[in-house]
Amino acid sequence: MANLGIVAAATTLVVLILTYGVPLFLKEYFPWQSLYKQRHGRPTVTTESYKGRTALITGANGAFGSRAAKIFAQRDVETLVLVDVRDCSGVKEEIEKELGEAGKPVPKILVWQADLMTFKGCQELGRKAKDLEHLDHVLMTAGILAFNRRESPEGWETSIQGSYLKKLSNNKEGMEQAHQYGRSKGLLLYWARELASRVSAIQATEKLPRKVTINSADPGSAWTPLTNPNQAKLIPRLIMNFGARDPQICATALVNGVSATEDAHGKIMQDFDTADYPPFMVRKSGRAAQARVWEETREELEAKVPEVKAIFDMLDQ
Repeated sequence: MANLGIVAAATTLVVLILTYGVPLFLKEYFPWQSLYKQRHGRPTVTTESYKGRTALITGANGAFGSRAAKIFAQRDVETLVLVDVRDCSGVKEEIEKELGEAGKPVPKILVWQADLMTFKGCQELGRKAKDLEHLDHVLMTAGILAFNRRESPEGWETSIQGSYLKKLSNNKEGMEQAHQYGRSKGLLLYWARELASRVSAIQATEKLPRKVTINSADPGSAWTPLTNPNQAKLIPRLIMNFGARDPQICATALVNGVSATEDAHGKIMQDFDTADYPPFMVRKSGRAAQARVWEETREELEAKVPEVKAIFDMLDQ
């Protein structure tokens, strides 16, 4: 009887683990359902026309950025601003050629080179943007994925600088390099959610001249020049292959995200819909981490770019 009791208890434990434990673990560390859904998702552009609008894209030479630029151009955007550390003239020429062959009007295309790995480059981009007549969509795709530790000119690990600070830890010795890209995305999610919350509070007081929608668009994964080095790594390759899709589909998801209405403010956009924040961000500890990310980032930016203090002060109101 004792043996039967042990077997029954063990069986119950296994059932509980399989029923509740495994799904919770996967949701936290490997959201396979979301990846599977994205792999088979086929979003189409939800905005019929961008006529009269201005769209700015960073990382415009990249697999996602260049494709997103063409989507805007094909849908009658008035002004298209291509931003990258490398010259985007090639992307501009491709757009002009493709639209010309299709008999469609060519938008005003501005090519701006800016090194967003430095605060100086970000400041330069901001000054140029102020000269635009209006700015309706800003899609920030610029980023970097490094497999060996490298530091930006500002002294930060490059994934943190390029994928987060351009938009918190200094990667002290001992931190695993492979995790930095993922950390940068987590920091960006924290930052965007906090920024959206503060902008909402300011908009409620009518202190902003116009409404601003801030969200985080998830393009899904794709094999691109950025991710191709993972082909040589077994586990990353298997994970990528599980969710990877055509870069054009990823670009479409990004365009939909940056074109979303105010209902998507402060949310994560996936294809046509909003997605839940990961569990670690929803918990009380996640909210505390978000506040810490905001304050530590603020300290860094105010120290290196003093003029942003006025913006932070406004967002404190």
